[in-house]
Amino acid sequence: MLTGIVKFWNEKRHYGFVTTADREKVTYFVHLNDVTDCVDLQPMMKVQFAPGPDTRTGKTVGKDVKVISRPEAAIKSLLDSIYDAAAGMKATAAVTKPATPDY
Repeated sequence: MLTGIVKFWNEKRHYGFVTTADREKVTYFVHLNDVTDCVDLQPMMKVQFAPGPDTRTGKTVGKDVKVISRPEAAIKSLLDSIYDAAAGMKATAAVTKPATPDY
């Protein structure tokens, strides 16, 4: 089983692309029929899948796709780190801010 991130998902046509999380960054086509629990995927979802041949084209696609984490958690942690960095920058700016002259 490989771990990857959903890079694109078409909700109307129920297909998308998953890119592996390793150094090689291989992208696999995924159809809703190959997603367990029939969950519509969303970009930035972390998934686990097994590469396998497509019965129609013979190309390697993602099979047995399982959602590991939803994007809300990833987005929340990203926003938290941005807010923490901004608060740190604001605190640093307050300390190093030059005094404004009185006119």
